[in-house]
Amino acid sequence: MFIGIDHGTNAIRFASITEDEDTDSYRFELPRDNAASMNESDIIDYIMDSFDVSKENVELMAVTYSMGDDINSIENIKNVDSRGVRSIEGAGKKTGGGAKIFDAIKNSDIPAVVIPGIHTGSNTDQRMNIFSHSTSPEKVGIAYHARCLNHDDDFIVSDISSNTVTLGVSNKKIAGAIDACIFAPGLQHGPMDLQAIRDVDSGLYSANEAFMNAGVLKRTLYTDLQTLLDAVDKNNPEAVLALDTISLFAAMEIKSI
Repeated sequence: MFIGIDHGTNAIRFASITEDEDTDSYRFELPRDNAASMNESDIIDYIMDSFDVSKENVELMAVTYSMGDDINSIENIKNVDSRGVRSIEGAGKKTGGGAKIFDAIKNSDIPAVVIPGIHTGSNTDQRMNIFSHSTSPEKVGIAYHARCLNHDDDFIVSDISSNTVTLGVSNKKIAGAIDACIFAPGLQHGPMDLQAIRDVDSGLYSANEAFMNAGVLKRTLYTDLQTLLDAVDKNNPEAVLALDTISLFAAMEIKSI
């Protein structure tokens, strides 16, 4: 069995695929807050029990973690320092759950590799590297998945959820990406505008707190995608405007890539 692990905003997501049947797959997720309260052995047991498999039957795990901005290639998890990130400080939600899962896998005897993100040290279009970070490693996985589905050599993929992150692939290679803190807002997170910069400089909140609350839902009564879509179905003007806002900025980001 092969297992892939996605370090998401609110949960860690797991997917398995067997060597014999590429359609034999299973997925589940573990909220990051829950993982933070578990010890390493419990985490490994939880993963194995969820897939109904023993450690000996896992041929390889592929792990994404945080920004993945300190590695430039797929690395053996045993050889990666600081979980493959330059610093845990930065934009994003911190619970400790992702780190706990990463360490549990690293300290187990399960073969595992770590996927890099895209950043200034990546072999991408140098014009994009004015930004220190372009996309996290799970978005690299999304781009690879899109390539496998469509067999296209040139395409753009935009992941729109809590964040909005867009990648451009040219001749089967990631040419560059635009991260959530740079351009288009998502549901929860987004780039800082002028007022946010003023508020941060005034000490009202941190830059990370500004990023974490810059999504389009901040101007609505809705807290997640499903409640927003339910309201859109009812033609609620506030909900329709929020969804149109996400669509507009995502379209702009895709066009710019």
